[in-house]
Amino acid sequence: MNPNFRHLIELTDGLAQRRMLRSNLAIMAEQGWEWLPDFCRGHGLTIIGSLPCYLEENVDRQRGKGVYRKSIEVLKRLNSLGYGTELELNLVYNPGGYYLPGSQQALETAYKGELQASHGIIFNHLFTITNAPIGRFSEHLEAQGTYSEYLRLLAGRFNPETAGNIMCRTLISVDWLGRIFNCDFNQAMGMPITGDDGSVITISELDDAGMNGKQIRLSQHCYCCTAGEGSSCTGALAP
Repeated sequence: MNPNFRHLIELTDGLAQRRMLRSNLAIMAEQGWEWLPDFCRGHGLTIIGSLPCYLEENVDRQRGKGVYRKSIEVLKRLNSLGYGTELELNLVYNPGGYYLPGSQQALETAYKGELQASHGIIFNHLFTITNAPIGRFSEHLEAQGTYSEYLRLLAGRFNPETAGNIMCRTLISVDWLGRIFNCDFNQAMGMPITGDDGSVITISELDDAGMNGKQIRLSQHCYCCTAGEGSSCTGALAP
């Protein structure tokens, strides 16, 4: 919904091998946004769409009445444009409460079977992402009195096999001011990467910042990426 979205995509054509658009899908069915699927197709964007379940009642309960039908409508439109075959189309599952996702492979099989059988929809991959105890989800946990219980669950399910693949080891997140963070969660928490003198490092200083070997900023929410099969922008990290 950023007014400069088109401008950003057009100016970055040819600058990266792969550009990914993360979307809640339903927005592409809203009035005034019908152009978005064709625009994405025209610029070769990979689409990663959030669909918290393959059942209508579960999606509408979590996201609001009518969201599931809008999402299905959009997925059919994307399939008709070649997404899922010529262009990459991935879906994202995250739990509807304070528990860990199930097996990513098993969920992907279930999603593909149900969406194909019920709606004729195809997609490439399903990513499972653990809910991070920050923002509105953190407020919800606090209101329910389950924040500490959820943290114990995450810590108790720590999987050392995920640690070598966590996204903060190789990726950075950049905010609108150019400040860099270890991940989107740290950005949401206001935890930027800093230099030896404590000053915040910006994207313009990245080449001189000596990022290799720099200490990763950690907090309690980091347990969500290492619990169970692990969690990242591209789903599970370990079986």
